[in-house]
Amino acid sequence: MKKLPNLTLFVLFAMLSVSCAKAAPVVVDGMLNPGDKIGGMTVKEHSPLTFTPNLEKYCGQYLIDKIEAATSVVDCAVPSLSSLRFDIGWGTVNETTLNSNWSAMTWELKIDDHPINLDQFAKHDIRGTGRVSRGWSIDLVDLSPGKHTIRLDWASETPINDGYNIFAPGMHEYIVNLTIPEK
Repeated sequence: MKKLPNLTLFVLFAMLSVSCAKAAPVVVDGMLNPGDKIGGMTVKEHSPLTFTPNLEKYCGQYLIDKIEAATSVVDCAVPSLSSLRFDIGWGTVNETTLNSNWSAMTWELKIDDHPINLDQFAKHDIRGTGRVSRGWSIDLVDLSPGKHTIRLDWASETPINDGYNIFAPGMHEYIVNLTIPEK
């Protein structure tokens, strides 16, 4: 008689464990997923429970909005850190505009010429006064000294109106060249 409740609890626990387990990353040939390495450096999904210095602290505004499809380049030095966070994404005047813009845009991220599988990183929506944003927060852990490049591209075949500006169709490219000194 006592075995039935124990078995029920075991089955319930097993079902709960399986339902809470994170799905295995989808392997896309040549693309890096959260937890993958570039040399000794690990690309991770940022946890809001962890303090990680933000790239903006060292490089200023590294995603410089340009209305025309163009390339912007930012060069900066970052001190020797164990980890560094960078945020990428899009902001608009409201959620309807954000959803419309987002569905018309394609996104690509490369770190040191390694393509990153953004589909495997969690997207976050942030709502503020007069602005709604969607994007990713990514950590680079165990930064290796030397030069590193973060390259973000978004593209659209149609103009993108975020409620503030109209961005021309085409490829909008952002390149951040980081120099990290030896420890």
